[in-house]
Amino acid sequence: MKTRLGKLYENRFFPVLLLAMHLLVIGVVLFFIDSYSKTALENILMKWIPVNLHINFFFIISAGILCLPAIKEHLKNYLNRKGILIAAVLVAAFMLSSFFSPRNHRLYYDEDIYANIGQNIALKSQTGLCNYGTFEYEEYYPHSVSYNKEPSGWPYLISLVFQVFGVNELYAFFLNNLLFAGSVLLAYLITWHITGNFQASLFSCVIFGLIPQNLMWGNTIAAEPAAAFFAGLSFLILVLYIKTHKDSCLFLLMTVLPFSCQMRPESGLIIPVLAVYILLFSPGILSDRKFWTYSLFAALMLIPHFIHIYAVSGHSWGAEGSKFALSFFSNNFSVNGLFYVNNIEFPAVFTILAFSGLLFSRDSIKHKACFLTWFLLFFAIFLFFYAGSYHYGADVRFSLLTFLPLAVLAGTGAEAVRSRLESLIPSPQSTGTFLMVFLILFSAIRFFNIAHREGQEA
Repeated sequence: MKTRLGKLYENRFFPVLLLAMHLLVIGVVLFFIDSYSKTALENILMKWIPVNLHINFFFIISAGILCLPAIKEHLKNYLNRKGILIAAVLVAAFMLSSFFSPRNHRLYYDEDIYANIGQNIALKSQTGLCNYGTFEYEEYYPHSVSYNKEPSGWPYLISLVFQVFGVNELYAFFLNNLLFAGSVLLAYLITWHITGNFQASLFSCVIFGLIPQNLMWGNTIAAEPAAAFFAGLSFLILVLYIKTHKDSCLFLLMTVLPFSCQMRPESGLIIPVLAVYILLFSPGILSDRKFWTYSLFAALMLIPHFIHIYAVSGHSWGAEGSKFALSFFSNNFSVNGLFYVNNIEFPAVFTILAFSGLLFSRDSIKHKACFLTWFLLFFAIFLFFYAGSYHYGADVRFSLLTFLPLAVLAGTGAEAVRSRLESLIPSPQSTGTFLMVFLILFSAIRFFNIAHREGQEA
């Protein structure tokens, strides 16, 4: 016997109800914007956002549990030499970021702010920077707290480890080490589920793990490693959903996506990337009421974030005058564009391999268009920002958001080169693989001094 909810779902007027619910979400956002001053909104968000993130994270874990059978089934494919090799790459990436790169604050004050906000969420369930606080009989009292203009997703993650292990910034460093290693795994999984080619997937994760800026910032408390990880996780889950059409994957996507959007101000750009992938590979799901039913949850979880964006609009961001303008484009483009090709701060071989992936890999042009869109969106957004140059202070960290799509393209490019070499010079497949891994390592090793450098703001 069908339940009432089942009958409602199948009712021909259900799409109208869904539309009304989505419009209601927009209405709630507009109500708060229209009814409260920005200062009042900040005071409301201090309490609202931690609760919202708690709920969101609970559903992420719940959705992950529902996906456990599929994860276990997938893991069976790696109870062999391939699994050992991937595990070795992950351990090496974690060790390099944890112990090779200096463990310090490369971003003056901002990392302390993230840690303090995490402390406030963990101990007082409010997001914000403590301007004046005291410890009385080992209990923390934040007497003056100001709202931070940055989203609270990353500080919330810090608060979780603070709640479990106690307030110590060392745990926040280890959390970023794990997220960096997780992103290395994502580079492998995304490439694997797109290409089905082990060599290309291996090349992608090795390339991502050897990018010097990844190693540097993976041992800080900056928000960029978390932003890169959750953007990649959202993309991977969408790929899996379109491949399997499992409800558990869709539910997981709609829980991870709003969480992902709250890592950094530009993190929401992953939404148009996912939209491009849907339009190219499965536009039919946009007419599926199930998709819009689950997306309603994502919209609900994003309500405080939309209000946050409005509340902090107009902040000085540390400078007077325009924050975004066409006048910044020329300088930022010349600096940021050369960053990928001048072989000074970034291995130019990786960029060449990425172009090889675009031009010569056997992947469909649709996949290439998706990864190019992903790279260009997170590259272009900073071209119009007054502090968007990779040479502006410690803002080279912005480049971290472009490295996952670049690594995937570079991995497919490396596989295309390997395949071409073996067709010209007959040899065992393992020989070509070892040659490409050697080329990747040889190209990256001269940049290890950058990853090992403390930096002027540390």
